[in-house]
Amino acid sequence: MIEFKKILHPTDFSDNSNEALEVAVGMAEKFGAGLFLLHVVESFDYSLPEYYMAEDELRSEIARRMEGSRAELEKMAAKITNVKTHVFVEDGKPFMEIIRVAKDQEADMIVLGTRGRTGLAHILIGSTAEKVVRTAPCPVLTVRSKEDVRNEAGGG
Repeated sequence: MIEFKKILHPTDFSDNSNEALEVAVGMAEKFGAGLFLLHVVESFDYSLPEYYMAEDELRSEIARRMEGSRAELEKMAAKITNVKTHVFVEDGKPFMEIIRVAKDQEADMIVLGTRGRTGLAHILIGSTAEKVVRTAPCPVLTVRSKEDVRNEAGGG
């Protein structure tokens, strides 16, 4: 029997991530698992001129974003009363950091939301969820947004 003792929930604070959080919390309650909340502050792309900053400005901006993200995750964790939660904020490429944290924390499952991008947006931007599914060291449960499901069914 598979045991889920550590569930990792990466979040970008979107509505879809919040829907996936509900699933992650429910699973953690059911299995008596710890819940690891993760947000990745995406590193800047130095090749794009609009993101060019002096190195000290860049470090300061990343630190500011990480501090804000930690505060947001702490608020989320405070609302979860029946599950022991742990908060992680990292910087880098989201899918790479999700995989690294899953390995480092020996997560038994990852629960994350999907954005439902299709076509050119999917090709150009890629799917963090898809990359995580392909490279994760543990099972991954993806949660589609209710809105994406309704739209695909022609309901909205």
